[in-house]
Amino acid sequence: MTKIKRTITLSSELDNIIAMLATGANQNTSEFIEYRLREDEQIKKMVQKIRNAKDPPEYKIGKKLTA
Repeated sequence: MTKIKRTITLSSELDNIIAMLATGANQNTSEFIEYRLREDEQIKKMVQKIRNAKDPPEYKIGKKLTA
């Protein structure tokens, strides 16, 4: 799978909590966040929709993704 770098801004409180939880799970921060995001129902549904689509939509920055 291609790795895409994305920068996000978090509050220091949330950053510290994520770092603690990731360490406790023996994962780096990126792995921890990706795993948790994939467990989100809205994201799960969209992933399945795109995987099952005959012609998956292309994501373009600034454009609404419809699938």
